[in-house]
Amino acid sequence: MRFNPLLWFLVLATPCAFAQTAEPAKAPATYAKPADIPVEAFFRREQYAQMALSPDGKRLAALRPTGGRNNIVVIDFLASKTVLVTSYKESDVVDFEWVSND
Repeated sequence: MRFNPLLWFLVLATPCAFAQTAEPAKAPATYAKPADIPVEAFFRREQYAQMALSPDGKRLAALRPTGGRNNIVVIDFLASKTVLVTSYKESDVVDFEWVSND
């Protein structure tokens, strides 16, 4: 399989386009000097992690912090919507795998 930069751009840029249904993203803070950066900024959860395309390529699943925990969201490219699949409050989802297109 050949590396296709356009495909990777679309895969990485798509979550930004559908981010409106989950927790809103915060604007990045600006700091006058490095010492002003709070320690919490280094340990906060990323907006999306561990993204995986469905076998048919119509959906993208990812881990996203929701309610303080990593949960699975599925971004449907055709319907242009994001669906929260899990809503764990006491533990994080650390791994997932597509079993079928659904």
